[in-house]
Amino acid sequence: MRGGLGFVSRDLIQERTRAGLAAARDAGRVGGRPTVMTPDKLTAARALIADRKTHAEAASAIGGIQHERPPLTPDDNGETWDVFVSHASEDKIAVAEPLATALRERGLKVWLDKTELRIGDSLRRKIDYGLAHSTFGIVILSKYFFAKGWPQYELDGIIGMSVDGTQRMLPIWHEISRDEIAQRSPSLVDKVARNTAINTIAEIADEISEVVQNDAA
Repeated sequence: MRGGLGFVSRDLIQERTRAGLAAARDAGRVGGRPTVMTPDKLTAARALIADRKTHAEAASAIGGIQHERPPLTPDDNGETWDVFVSHASEDKIAVAEPLATALRERGLKVWLDKTELRIGDSLRRKIDYGLAHSTFGIVILSKYFFAKGWPQYELDGIIGMSVDGTQRMLPIWHEISRDEIAQRSPSLVDKVARNTAINTIAEIADEISEVVQNDAA
């Protein structure tokens, strides 16, 4: 008897669900979960699949596409910034301050002190806070940076921020090798980055300045 009641209840639920969806369609609404696939994303996905990418690769590639840049909000003093520099306090003198100075000399507004990272800070919260007030974020990756003990989900989070497919996070490697970064966070290795062992502060500042100015054009 219980089994029979179960079938009756299931059939009744299905019937009511179908009726509800039909009524919604008649009213001009589409039932079910809202789609995340816009026409632009569908076009991009089809192009990737036509280029012999797997469905999983296509999904991963278009997953970060956004079509509207989140609006910048003024900081506590009512200002917004071109870039913020997120760094371990130990790298301030060697990299963060010289880079900030070089960027300012190139006409950029740079936010530095409030994005200094110390033990006990939330990396993702700091970076989210910086991006709320700045167009781009620079993250200086070093042994000191990783010694802070960031959780893996926070490390992954800093590379997933993009607008219209453009990378908003600009990593800089400082006195750290590719293998060392791969050991700590494999997802960071393949991101476009600059290295202080190869590029001078002036060269890095030139490139960042060009990226920011092109974005503003």
